[in-house]
Amino acid sequence: MRQQASTFTQLRLKKGTSSAVDELEESIGLWVEHWNGNPKPFVWKKPADESIAKVKPGQATLASTTSAAHP
Repeated sequence: MRQQASTFTQLRLKKGTSSAVDELEESIGLWVEHWNGNPKPFVWKKPADESIAKVKPGQATLASTTSAAHP
């Protein structure tokens, strides 16, 4: 999904212009239709355990922030 989001950002958002939210939503919808018409598999470049290890500190921070905000 991240690869798709990056591709969308590079190919559509940086080159396109939208003056209203509905124009942006339409642009996103058209891009998704086009992308899904010729899908490409996402190839993971790192082992799952390495990715999970990188996420854990952020999860811990989020959990402590959420806990502090909602005692």
